[in-house]
Amino acid sequence: MNMNDNYYRSVNRRTIAMILVLGLVISSCGFKPRGSGFESLSGQSVVLASKNPFGPLERSLMEKFRSYSISAESIYLSKEKPDVQHFEPNDEQNGIQVSFVNYSRKTLSVDANGRPAEYDSVINVDVIFLLSDGQKQLKHFIVQRDYRFDTTNSLAHDRELEILTSEMIDDLGQRIVSQFLSQLATQSL
Repeated sequence: MNMNDNYYRSVNRRTIAMILVLGLVISSCGFKPRGSGFESLSGQSVVLASKNPFGPLERSLMEKFRSYSISAESIYLSKEKPDVQHFEPNDEQNGIQVSFVNYSRKTLSVDANGRPAEYDSVINVDVIFLLSDGQKQLKHFIVQRDYRFDTTNSLAHDRELEILTSEMIDDLGQRIVSQFLSQLATQSL
């Protein structure tokens, strides 16, 4: 066996290992091949009811529905009458009602100067899945992240908190929509 054969075998092994690692990274990021998701539900319509139809969570939900080719309509719920009885989907429509959203941040630790050094950010969301077969299901979603305040980057502190909050909202939106679509998929069976 000569030197060139060993070199080519080594290159082939590395190439195969890199392709496998790339496949693992892509699949762990949430990418799925066609036919493995909720493509069978595309073309359906969903109503999203909320007291704040243009809020960050609601925008995230609408974006997620559009990514599955599901038409979504947003309606405003009156703050004076927050009961679920006045929002009923018709026979062809399903809906989500965002009934409670709470953002909270509490201090976990302080630095030597008494300033907050670490925060615990929490977003609680209650939604009601209203299915066209008459079922109503109350679901509670929570996302929690720790955030450390770095005194050397005090100018970027607000921007980092904004990015963290948007990532948390995006995570909540994905979880809510995927659970809702799995409910729709079981309903259509």
